[in-house]
Amino acid sequence: MLTGREETPATAGRLRQPKALPLRPMLTVIVDIEPIRSATQIHTVGPMNRKPAHLKLAVLLGFLGLARPTLSIVGAYDSGFLAKPVGPLLLTALISAVWIAAAVWRRVHSPVLTLTAAGVAYALFAILLNLSLQPFLASAEPIPPPGYIAILIFNALQGAVLGLIAWAILQVRTSSRARQQ
Repeated sequence: MLTGREETPATAGRLRQPKALPLRPMLTVIVDIEPIRSATQIHTVGPMNRKPAHLKLAVLLGFLGLARPTLSIVGAYDSGFLAKPVGPLLLTALISAVWIAAAVWRRVHSPVLTLTAAGVAYALFAILLNLSLQPFLASAEPIPPPGYIAILIFNALQGAVLGLIAWAILQVRTSSRARQQ
């Protein structure tokens, strides 16, 4: 059996030996970058910080967001002070303010990620609420399949925008504290 390197009568004298590469001296430099890394970390607080989202807060805020569809289910938006369209808009603004205030008050490391997760949590809770009420309420209509994706995307984007607002507030508070010291 030929492996491709054996000499046969047809290849006699024509096999090449691999050339040895010349050895080049190498210089290895070890640099301690920890002082550089720690100095830059003080100033690298951004809206998409790499620290994890505060998931417990996100789930709690997502659950709090269910107040709006719950009030719709019990008929609070049918008449009176909370009649449509004022009621749902007012409650959405109130819930948004609570989300921002919670992120600022808790000083979460990643407000954008945390409130985006809260938006996704709210969307999932709202979908589950709708699915669980369909057998009991005629007003709980089935959501078409593209609607599930749209609900998730819209609420995630809403959470991200609220997270950017919370991040901006945290930046203003941090810079004003730094000036006072």
